[in-house]
Amino acid sequence: MDRRSLSSHSVRAVVLLAVPALASAQLTVEQKLADFNQMAAVFAKQYAPYDWKVRTAGFDLFELKPWLDRVRGTGDDLEFADLVYRYTASLRDGHVQPFLPSTFQAYLGFTVDIYDGRFLVDEVDRRFLPAARYPFTVGDELVSLDGVTPEEWVARLSHYAESGNPRTTRRFAADYITFRVQAINPFAARIPVRSVVVIRRQSGDAETYEIPWLRFGTPIENFGRVPSPRTAGRQTVPEPEEIRNAPEYRQLLLRLQQTRLRRPDYHSVRGFADPVPYYRLPAGYQVRLGRSAADSYISGTYQSSGFRIGHIRIADFDTNPQALVQFAGEIAFFEANTDGLVIDVTRNPGGSACFVQALLRYLIPTEFPTVSYQLRATANWVAAYSSFLERARALGGDAVTIQLYEMHLDALRKALAENRGLTGPLPICSASIAETPVTDRTGRYAGYTKPIVTLVDELSASGADAFPATLQDTDRATIFGFRTMGLGGVLLSIPTPLTTYSEIESGVTLGMMVRSRDVVTSEFPTTPFVENVGVRPHAYYDYMTRDNLLQQGVPFVNAFTDAIVAAIRASR
Repeated sequence: MDRRSLSSHSVRAVVLLAVPALASAQLTVEQKLADFNQMAAVFAKQYAPYDWKVRTAGFDLFELKPWLDRVRGTGDDLEFADLVYRYTASLRDGHVQPFLPSTFQAYLGFTVDIYDGRFLVDEVDRRFLPAARYPFTVGDELVSLDGVTPEEWVARLSHYAESGNPRTTRRFAADYITFRVQAINPFAARIPVRSVVVIRRQSGDAETYEIPWLRFGTPIENFGRVPSPRTAGRQTVPEPEEIRNAPEYRQLLLRLQQTRLRRPDYHSVRGFADPVPYYRLPAGYQVRLGRSAADSYISGTYQSSGFRIGHIRIADFDTNPQALVQFAGEIAFFEANTDGLVIDVTRNPGGSACFVQALLRYLIPTEFPTVSYQLRATANWVAAYSSFLERARALGGDAVTIQLYEMHLDALRKALAENRGLTGPLPICSASIAETPVTDRTGRYAGYTKPIVTLVDELSASGADAFPATLQDTDRATIFGFRTMGLGGVLLSIPTPLTTYSEIESGVTLGMMVRSRDVVTSEFPTTPFVENVGVRPHAYYDYMTRDNLLQQGVPFVNAFTDAIVAAIRASR
């Protein structure tokens, strides 16, 4: 349940769901050490970017002695859990997100984000904070919460918000100042009944408020000396419907095709994973999709400088047959009726690698290289692939699935035989890294041929890294905005158990996303990897300004409109 869901519930629910913390004995030191060693072993065996993190983050996950010394020094169980988060945050990998078995969340009724380097209020829920009593509004500045400045809060909360991109990490940590989720912050429930909030109004006056925390779910204070089932209370990541309904022999492959940020609902950043744009649509915008709950996109057209411009917002890349049909229909319309197209994948947490690839077939008119993946080679993966390959053959599985299992199995065996941690680059959706464009019945290209501007930002994650990376590598679009999050890995669709006694789960990056071109940056070695590097736009634009906040993104809309108009003119 995210903050938007929380605010949709009645205040009565706060009373009904605010229940005492689960109580039991604390873990022993031996149990903590066992759990920490178990977690480290999982990463040592399965984590694909190990070498990359040693080179770029200076973190060697095998160097356990100082961490085990700190384990021995932890007091209660939540201190131990906090240390787990500090260890995983050192990887600087947003796919690695531990989850505690807790349903507790708390919300102060407003959100803040970082605009022009200041922590500004960008949303106030008036059902919980009526203006008569709490008159502060969007654009006012958070000065302190319980005597602690926002910068100090970001320092305290950043290891729960680590994304691999410093700017993204800061924004997520700012989000957690007023939105606490115990599944990812062990101390989330250790908050007062009311917090003292100091707000600087746009007039310059500082005002002080006491605001009650809205509490939901059941907090935990310890894990107990003996593990106890908490399946009814655990907020785990649900298996996507596509996987649940797929033939059993395909499920290993489908689980490996996930390129998304875990639990985007644990973030309350405006517009994140939201189909509705967080900016005001251009003047004269003619809406096509977005009026119905069944629509997967917001799309439409508008005019500028004598050109007709198409626009579509892709909020995520979750597999959805209806979404693909709708996208195909919009692309057909845009091809016939527009001069250029703006595709918005900002604040997009990613989704299925194969859905990303399916959409790209409608945008690139010639055969093109997709992103590929180098998988972590282990004996367990060899066994799993062998088993699923046998099932696929026995059950008459489709040719592509069998080819992929065979290709991956051969690559895993070769990597193990050569004592390498990773395979070579592999496709994970089709039998070849080279993908073909979509065609009609006559064999003609049936996608979009005109100029494209793709909007990205530091919250474009994983699949939303891969999408603009492919468009950039094929010189198909102008990438506009800010460096993407850089979640350049692939992980299973369900979390991996990390510990026994503390029952912590996490995503584990099992493969590295590889672009078809090397990328040169000032911060990282020249590399084809997307991890941490992200996609660097052709045209930089920073949405996170006070002007954009107060004008509902009008400067941003004007800027990307200028970019697509320039692209159209350059194409003629």
